[in-house]
Amino acid sequence: MLHRPREDTVSTPTPAEATALLEKAGAAGRRVRAGSGSRTGAWLTGMAAATWGYLTALGVAGGSDERVLLVSAVFAATVLLLSLGLLPGVRVNRAGFGRRWVGAVVGWGVLYAAALVLGLVLMRDTLAYWPAAGLVAALPLALGARAELRS
Repeated sequence: MLHRPREDTVSTPTPAEATALLEKAGAAGRRVRAGSGSRTGAWLTGMAAATWGYLTALGVAGGSDERVLLVSAVFAATVLLLSLGLLPGVRVNRAGFGRRWVGAVVGWGVLYAAALVLGLVLMRDTLAYWPAAGLVAALPLALGARAELRS
């Protein structure tokens, strides 16, 4: 059996009250979505910086296995900290987030893999290659962060 509220406790808002309530709800939704965009934008920005730093450090490491392992461990820890620190708090995303996110991460993955393969196979001892490759690999993440923060 359903319980119905008493007639004297139910009120119908006036058109002005309804408009004010809708404006409040819309403003609350915009604040929540704005907060999520800054977290995902910060993750993309952090990943772009970490990618550039990692690929540059690989060039400086000069092929020493111990240094490459150390640099790789620092990069992995950075990615873990960024992901655990920023992504779990995102509850709501802005419209078009999936397209921006997938584009940035897939673009990064393709360019990052290409930079590593090309660098390790052909440019291992060319120090100038690594910072430039890092910039190219980080570009999709930086563009994704820009798009996310502007959306």
